[in-house]
Amino acid sequence: MIRFTIISVLTILASTFTVKAQNLSLEEKNQIKDRLLEELSQAKTPRDSIKILYNIFDITNRVHAREIGMQLFDIAGRIGDTHIQNDIIHQTSAISVRQDSIQSVLMEKALSLPDNQERQATIAYIKMNQIRNKSRNVDDETRLKQLKQFISKLSKDKPTNIYEHIDLLYGICCMLGESANPDFTIHYYNELLQLVDKLPESDYFIRNTVYTRGSTLFTEVGEHERALELDKKLLEIVDNLEKRYHSEGRIYRNYDAIRYARYMCILYNYPVMKLHEVEEAYDKVKFHAERDSDALIAFNEYQTPTISYLMANKRYREVIPILVKQLPIAYNQGNQRRYYRYLLEASDSVQNLKVYNQTAKEYIKYLEDYIKQRDFEKYRELQIMYDVYDLRSTNDDLEIKSQKASESRQRTLIITTVIVLLILTVFLIILFKLYRKARKFSINIINANDALIEESSNLMAIRDELERSRDEAREANLRTRDIISNISNEVKIPLQAISEYSRLIVDCVDIQKQPFLSKYADLVESNTDILNRVITDVVSLSELDSNRMSISYFGANVNEMCEIAVSTVAHLVNPDVELTFIPGDSSLTVSTDPRRVEQILISLLSNAAKFTEKGSIKLSYMIEATSNRLIFEIKDSGIGIPADKAEVIFDRFVKLDRNTQGPGLGLTIDRMIARLLGGDIRLDTTYTRGACFRFFIPITR
Repeated sequence: MIRFTIISVLTILASTFTVKAQNLSLEEKNQIKDRLLEELSQAKTPRDSIKILYNIFDITNRVHAREIGMQLFDIAGRIGDTHIQNDIIHQTSAISVRQDSIQSVLMEKALSLPDNQERQATIAYIKMNQIRNKSRNVDDETRLKQLKQFISKLSKDKPTNIYEHIDLLYGICCMLGESANPDFTIHYYNELLQLVDKLPESDYFIRNTVYTRGSTLFTEVGEHERALELDKKLLEIVDNLEKRYHSEGRIYRNYDAIRYARYMCILYNYPVMKLHEVEEAYDKVKFHAERDSDALIAFNEYQTPTISYLMANKRYREVIPILVKQLPIAYNQGNQRRYYRYLLEASDSVQNLKVYNQTAKEYIKYLEDYIKQRDFEKYRELQIMYDVYDLRSTNDDLEIKSQKASESRQRTLIITTVIVLLILTVFLIILFKLYRKARKFSINIINANDALIEESSNLMAIRDELERSRDEAREANLRTRDIISNISNEVKIPLQAISEYSRLIVDCVDIQKQPFLSKYADLVESNTDILNRVITDVVSLSELDSNRMSISYFGANVNEMCEIAVSTVAHLVNPDVELTFIPGDSSLTVSTDPRRVEQILISLLSNAAKFTEKGSIKLSYMIEATSNRLIFEIKDSGIGIPADKAEVIFDRFVKLDRNTQGPGLGLTIDRMIARLLGGDIRLDTTYTRGACFRFFIPITR
């Protein structure tokens, strides 16, 4: 277990986490890191930052690498790249393999990601690390209890999810440890390997962990060929990973440490290797040790690969002093049994009785302790096998009960089926009678259908007739609009001529007669204006009805529009009426059609002049900031309008006083134009000293 722990930690740190750039001193690494941090500060996009952070991650020690990893996780989250988030989680999990608190934090982050196969693999890997830590730290009683729970869950309800199944099997293998009966562990481990081989290539981090433990297990039980097979698979995975990472620009990512560890494990299996294979593996170990400072320290201080190499070449005299020195070292506790055998074989071969006798004494004492431990493990294994047998017996009883219940359900089903068949027979008889009735009903329906078809034909003919009428009405409407437009043009010009000629007649007579004729000329001009307004109203209404009235928006000065309207209407006001405009901000402008606004103001002021014999007519405006609109207010001291007629007056051809001039279209047109501008016109019914109209439009469109 200790030897597996050392190898697996070295493998994980080299394969899935921060690896050391080859042949770089600490000062060189710090210089590279400073340069990368400078590049990071100038990165323009999150993607650029991620690439630089990965290189910083690869060249940084484990403590600081975790911080870089969490920074990578956050940036990847901001751009929605869950692939990078999963990748950095399982890498940070490996670098913190012995720290349960960090594993718990990483589990929370993994659970926050979208549920997919990639997340399931990441969660499974974190669980494997948590299980491995738990198996190292628990006492034998807790280990046995946990092992029973794993086996019970696997026997009762085998998971359908491959990752949950792998976690269970891996937990059993970890809790079994170095079982007294290796076949018991290997049984579960073979099942675990079969599942792992079904995983996609992207789940290499799970496969690496399982292969590493499997290599150690198969070496311990003497299945050297299988151990070599797993080590070769691990090396192949490492080669592919290195190529992929370097192609992605991660130039500081290297795998010398893991290659050193794997070739060291390969040398453990020298009994089934040829001498040239041993030589090649040893050369690889030395090559990769020289490229990684930690591996070089381990190579020189503990000489584990050298011991295997010398034993394979039967260079016993050279290996004896090394073994004597290495046996007492705590680091080699996991190799003690192996080293004792090596030392006995070597000292016996060179007939070094002193070393042989001393080693034999120590080995006997070691074996006594080892046998006691194995006895306990054998007892523990028997307990587990008994529990498994009891569990299986319980499952068999449940299956028998389930089978009996199934038979009972089948009998019930047969009886129910017979009853249902009888009921169906009765239903068939009833249905036959209903069929005869339905047949008669069907004949009636066919007749009714023929009548409906005939009626449908009539309706279609009516519809065609209505469509023709509609088209004719549209055409007539178009002709009407054209007639109105033509009449407008034809009438306006003569009226203008009448007005101008009447004024010309006055100007051409003697001065003494001009006052007399001027009065009649004014009447002609006044009536001409009335006719012009009527014609203008009719044309405007026609344009509004046909959606042909054009609106042109641009910035218009409010004071100027009001002044134009007042000056236009001034000549219509009675001498006893005071027409005033209360100006506001001279720089105030609104985005609207000033020609249409002036048209409405002139119309409202003309109405006020028409119904006000004396008093005043006032035009003012205000800004309503809450609704972002401009409100024009026209007040007069005329006859006023009843409150119940506040909406009626806006209907077409409505005149409250039949004796007044005009067709009753002015207010209708004013409101339609106001709404076309995005506003409205309303009568203020609270005003009682005459009439008050409020005309509002939006300040900005």
